Amino acid sequence: MKNSLKARALAATAAIGLAFVSGCSANPGPPPVVEDSDEHESTAQETSSTTTATDDEPPRAEEDKSRPTISIGVDPLRAGLNPHLVANNSELVDQIAELVLPSTFHWGRMDTDVLESAAEVTAPEGVAQRVRYVIASPAQWSDGTPISGADFSYLWKKMTTTAGVKDPAGYRAISAVTTSDGGRVVTVDFAERVKDWKQLFNQLLPSHLLQNSDFDSVLANDIPASAGRFSVDSVDRSRGVITLNRNDRFWGADPAHIDVVQLREVRDSTQALNMLRSGQIGFADFTPGQTSQEALGLLGHVSDKTVTRPRQLRLHMSTEHGALEDADARRGVASLIDTEQVARLATG
Repeated sequence: MKNSLKARALAATAAIGLAFVSGCSANPGPPPVVEDSDEHESTAQETSSTTTATDDEPPRAEEDKSRPTISIGVDPLRAGLNPHLVANNSELVDQIAELVLPSTFHWGRMDTDVLESAAEVTAPEGVAQRVRYVIASPAQWSDGTPISGADFSYLWKKMTTTAGVKDPAGYRAISAVTTSDGGRVVTVDFAERVKDWKQLFNQLLPSHLLQNSDFDSVLANDIPASAGRFSVDSVDRSRGVITLNRNDRFWGADPAHIDVVQLREVRDSTQALNMLRSGQIGFADFTPGQTSQEALGLLGHVSDKTVTRPRQLRLHMSTEHGALEDADARRGVASLIDTEQVARLATG
């Protein structure tokens, strides 16, 4: 499949963080205690990023003058903000989730802000594999609720009972999730061994706020609580602006040093170039056309970088209504699809 250009200045913990973030420290205060019952068991492409100097930015609105703010041009938000749904799959949603939601591991490395430890332990007879997580005691959501085993159990249940979720195989191998020590110790049992267990329980969701909502629509326009460096303040689809505020309850060693991040929709390269030129945005993370890099070169104060990312085209066939229950029928339907043509049309 052809790679398409897709920029990533949105990685605020890297691009924004390295340039602007350092020094301030959050003081969230002690989290409230959540009483969990002991041993409670739940059954069962190529990218181009651009930056400009911020000296020429236009004056901020009155309320923003005292708050360090950065504006970034991004691709439009096509669907919701739930990073676990195939329908929401985009770089924009993934990057917002990285800034807002807690994860056990990032690229194979344990997040020490969220966990004290995570390791395989001796499994009893009848259990193929057992992994135990110990949640860091200061870890909490932005409303003060501690991150707990309930959040692990919630994600496991939703990933195994909701259609159209991303990479559910590892969750389906889980036979039980139990909690102890007031919800801080989470023990996960597997019915079969999962080699990539470190890829599970990333981008956890606030179960205490979402428990009774439909998973496929629960984060359509908001993420109600954060446990990352930023929180979602507002999603204004009519204006094409997503506003992230610094999470002052973030307990980690490296909190955000920017108060406000505005993600401003850019529909095409021309709009992105005009916004960069006028100073409406300081960075751009968008999907340009074939001449965008050449046009960017005409803006003397702009630097750009291209990054090639692997892409996959996946076809999901529903077996719920009986038409495709038979494996031969599914293979027959798949054989009729011209994958090269679909790839060209999907990437433009």
